[in-house]
Amino acid sequence: MIRALFKKQLAEAFSRMLMQGKKSKKDRSKGARIGLAALYALLLIYMGVMFFFMAKTLCVPLLSVGLGWLGFVLSSLLAIVLGVVGSVFSTYGTLYGAKDNDMLLAMPIPVRVLLLSRLFGVYAVGLIYQLPVMVPTLIVWLIYADLTPLGVIFSLLVPVLLSFFVLILSCLMGFVVALISLKAKHKNLVMTVLALALLGLYMVLYGKLYGSLTDVLVYADAVAGKIKAILYPFYHMGRAAEGEPLSMLIFAAIVIALLALTYLLLSRSFLRLSITKAGTAKKQYVAKPLKAKGAGKALLRRELKRFTGSSAYMLNCGLGLVMMVVAGVFLLIKGNDLTATLTLMAGDLDTGTPALIGVAVICALGSTSYMTAPSVSLEGKNVWLIRVLPVTSRQVLAAKVQMQLLLTALPTVFLTAAVMIVLQPTVWFRILIPLSAAAYTLWMALFGLCMNLKFHNLNWSNEMTPVKQSAAVFLTLFGGWVSVGLLGLAYYLLCEVVSPALFLGCGLALFTLADVGMLWWIARRGTRIFDTL
Repeated sequence: MIRALFKKQLAEAFSRMLMQGKKSKKDRSKGARIGLAALYALLLIYMGVMFFFMAKTLCVPLLSVGLGWLGFVLSSLLAIVLGVVGSVFSTYGTLYGAKDNDMLLAMPIPVRVLLLSRLFGVYAVGLIYQLPVMVPTLIVWLIYADLTPLGVIFSLLVPVLLSFFVLILSCLMGFVVALISLKAKHKNLVMTVLALALLGLYMVLYGKLYGSLTDVLVYADAVAGKIKAILYPFYHMGRAAEGEPLSMLIFAAIVIALLALTYLLLSRSFLRLSITKAGTAKKQYVAKPLKAKGAGKALLRRELKRFTGSSAYMLNCGLGLVMMVVAGVFLLIKGNDLTATLTLMAGDLDTGTPALIGVAVICALGSTSYMTAPSVSLEGKNVWLIRVLPVTSRQVLAAKVQMQLLLTALPTVFLTAAVMIVLQPTVWFRILIPLSAAAYTLWMALFGLCMNLKFHNLNWSNEMTPVKQSAAVFLTLFGGWVSVGLLGLAYYLLCEVVSPALFLGCGLALFTLADVGMLWWIARRGTRIFDTL
């Protein structure tokens, strides 16, 4: 029984990305699986290289002054924050919000067994987020640190204990999120704000650490003293990585004790929080004339309610909306400084190259908004409900595209206006920049829908599966970044023979043709796929 539950949790966390079809029972072709594996590997390698050089910058100088443990601790703290931020809301969905909780609790399965299997799923997700930081840190540590045999053994054991510490923090924060979901009137808004705050905290910590590396190295003794005084367990973690047996015992004892207390807390609250449903405020009916709406408006409202009714959906697929607004405000405030920097990088502003950089920024941030990518999969097993209504599949799919366009319109317009105010481009670029932003925004909406029609998954028990752990979402996000990167590379190779205005015009034509092609595909092939779901 335990083995079956553990296998189920592991499948929910990972295998959905390798399945397709009406009930997710048909494996993808070997070539498709290899291609997906290559894309995931490329992303992990990129993150690993980035964190490798950061860990090297931290650890090597500190090792030379006898404070190598401090560099190991600072890198590990980033791994902890990334693991918690990445898994805290999937923790809530896995522990308390899974749709199969009622079914499993009704079966003759001990609650403790079900809880352990859920914790295994949370642990696996947190580990995935933690590894891109800890593996490069461990490689740097083993290469440059002068370790004894005991130090090598402890260095390999410390990340294992650290992964359980991430599990502890994720479970505690997931417990808080569960309490908020029961008490808050607008729980989705509260949870979204909380997640944005956690993400912002991580970005601030990463930026502060990366920007203050020189200060850390200069005042290493003072920083080490603060770590030892404030973060005492992590001081022993760093010393354990150097091969100190006593520190290893202390750090292991602290983690095991906290893990036991966390399990005790969850075991006493898991059943209550899993079966308790948040109450809804009573509403008094007031008679008023019913305003009839067309099918298109009703379907669009349905898509908007689904988006705003799920904090996971908003956070994972709509984060770009916030990022575009923040970037626009930053451009308006720091416009003069950025203009001077672009002048040094690209020469005279009249050359048009800064305008291309501005368009690249708009498109790169726009690619982080991909509401259509999981929109078909989110229909789930209730997809038959929409198919029995007197609406066509084309209308349903059009509403999904319209939803993304409606949500991304204002942030894109604001960021585009900020770019044009700061750069003050020529007349041709004042025409080409907004048109390019509009064409790319439409391309992202259509591309996400096409990917989800091809790689749909209706058989899920946790909405985090289609929203965060699906091939459609990954390919849409990665495809947006790759498209911007390839165009940047193309301009770098052709800048000697093609003017910026001509290049931007060609890019606009390319995305316009892609938009027309995807619209044709959705209207014909896409609707047939949706009809067979």
